[in-house]
Amino acid sequence: DLEFVEESPEVTVGEKITLHIKSTPFQANDTITFTSGTVANATVTKVDNRTVEVTGVKAGSSVITASNGAATPVTDTVTVTVNAAE
Repeated sequence: DLEFVEESPEVTVGEKITLHIKSTPFQANDTITFTSGTVANATVTKVDNRTVEVTGVKAGSSVITASNGAATPVTDTVTVTVNAAE
């Protein structure tokens, strides 16, 4: 079971936030892949198998997905809101 810790993350255009996932049970060999559903609004950079950095690109939102890439993949998603820079 994968689950994002943050429930309603927000980031400002040009800034970065870090999202964390928890996995139960923890599998040491799990390789987590992170993807952004709308890369025009937010991009993702994997830090490690429990952490991903999200960069705001354009105001809007993007669904961030974490997947363990197993034969029967376990995934979780969270919607990141990207706010315009002031």
